[in-house]
Amino acid sequence: MHVFTYGSLMYPAVWDQLVRRRYRSELVTAAGFERFAVLGERYPALVPSSDVSKEVEGRVYFDVKPDDLLRLDRFEGEAYDRRMITVGRYSAQAYIWRPALRCRLSRDEWDVERFERTGLQQFLRSYRGFSDR
Repeated sequence: MHVFTYGSLMYPAVWDQLVRRRYRSELVTAAGFERFAVLGERYPALVPSSDVSKEVEGRVYFDVKPDDLLRLDRFEGEAYDRRMITVGRYSAQAYIWRPALRCRLSRDEWDVERFERTGLQQFLRSYRGFSDR
């Protein structure tokens, strides 16, 4: 199963703390989606867009094993539904924000550069889950 990541998990420093195996990956784009900041959080939400020209850049990890997929499900939690989408030339599972929780999203797109400057290191310092490798 391929998995498309578009937020903190598209950074190997985060991904590698969560999964048990190494996976080949590639940068790709998901057309027809938008990525918004989640209010009060460092991570984003992926939502389908009515504007088909919208797209989100991210990373697809290939052939993710079932036990690691379960770890990803636990990490992402109840706010997301995992479903198949097209990213570049691949089909991949992606964690899509639940429509009922749209009120928890900012109107602003998630700022990738800001996350890379400050949020990534803060996220890594505060993240303590799944250390049972």
